[in-house]
Amino acid sequence: MAQPLNITIYLDYICPWCYVASTRLLMLKKEYREKITIDWRSFPLDPYGLQPKYSVERLNEGRLRAGREENSLRFEPWPENKPLPNSGIPAHKAAKCAQIQGEEIFERYQIALMKAYSSYCEDIADRQVLISLAEEVRLDVKKFISDLESEWPLKRALAERGEGVQNVNVIGVPTVVVGELAVLEAAVPLEVYRQAVRRLGVQK
Repeated sequence: MAQPLNITIYLDYICPWCYVASTRLLMLKKEYREKITIDWRSFPLDPYGLQPKYSVERLNEGRLRAGREENSLRFEPWPENKPLPNSGIPAHKAAKCAQIQGEEIFERYQIALMKAYSSYCEDIADRQVLISLAEEVRLDVKKFISDLESEWPLKRALAERGEGVQNVNVIGVPTVVVGELAVLEAAVPLEVYRQAVRRLGVQK
């Protein structure tokens, strides 16, 4: 049996387009099953909190565009009187903690992260929100909390970001690498992902 085709995605959990791209890649995985694998990589856009924050108005413009682009997903405007998450880093740390508990449960957790933020306007920088989502998808919550309090999740998330910059020249998210040849930036239609897979010789 041929080796599965690997698809790598660099993403940030507070990016609505990453929610779109992740959902489409999971659709692709369901279609191609064991013939493709997906490698989910952290790429926090502002890992050190140095960039000015987007306004709520600009954030909501992006959410509405993403919702029009993928109508299977729900995007709610962020309330004007509600503070935005002060960082995307806690979500990346939490995702790394979920990832070591298995591929399927990790994929459920990270979709839950993006859904909580984009659909329900929850603050995914809040520790209790992260733990509640872990309970919701049935992670081993005790282990999850223990890992969340250690240093390695942040180191791993930042290392993945560094690898993306160095090896793929990632400057924005989502960035999807199909095999080692096709680099697709932004959230492209599902059919574009299918075409990239077919061009590399993988059939359903």
